[in-house]
Amino acid sequence: KEIELELMVDWTDDFLDPRQGINFKVNRASSPRDSNDDPDYHVMNYNIKAYIPIGSINTLVFNYFQSNAHVTSEGDTDRSSIKDDLGYNCSLIPDSTAKAICEAAESEAVDQIYAHNKYGDAQSLGGRRQLRSYPDDRFVGANTLFYGVEFRWNLTEEYTPFNLIFIDDVRTGVQLAMFHETGGVADLKGDVTKDMRSSSGVGIRIVTGSGIVYRID
Repeated sequence: KEIELELMVDWTDDFLDPRQGINFKVNRASSPRDSNDDPDYHVMNYNIKAYIPIGSINTLVFNYFQSNAHVTSEGDTDRSSIKDDLGYNCSLIPDSTAKAICEAAESEAVDQIYAHNKYGDAQSLGGRRQLRSYPDDRFVGANTLFYGVEFRWNLTEEYTPFNLIFIDDVRTGVQLAMFHETGGVADLKGDVTKDMRSSSGVGIRIVTGSGIVYRID
């Protein structure tokens, strides 16, 4: 049975669109095994955001995120057994080039499953939350480390109802966001900083009265 627990402490001036203060969140999510081949583990996530006002309405946001998988019981870590379960059967391919491609793909798949079964998977990097220049779940490992900074420039502060094709809400602000992020993943905690990736970009944020923030990066 999957169990998720979360504790959040919020010392900001506004929960929806904070301009100053600190928000701290710790999360524990269990990932029980589906079979004896799978690992039994849980993931601890730590997320800290600091909001610093710049001028009267703009905000600088600093974000630190860490995620660590803790395995209580390993899954199948026998590479031969994993290879047999995958069933690539590369040896049956007569063409040498196609066989080499198959063997490379098989080896990579075995490595990924072995790492998952031995170390578990922490929260990935890539997508709309962290390292936004990369696709969803681009980087996965047992340990994740992330730093980010974002400047939010408030273009408007208002209370304007709007009704688009799929949005019916009240706009309370429009912001231009500029961000730079750095993050890395590794199966061994000491290796996380050895191969860090960076992500930079801009976005538009529409803050609404319903509590939803619409964003395009």
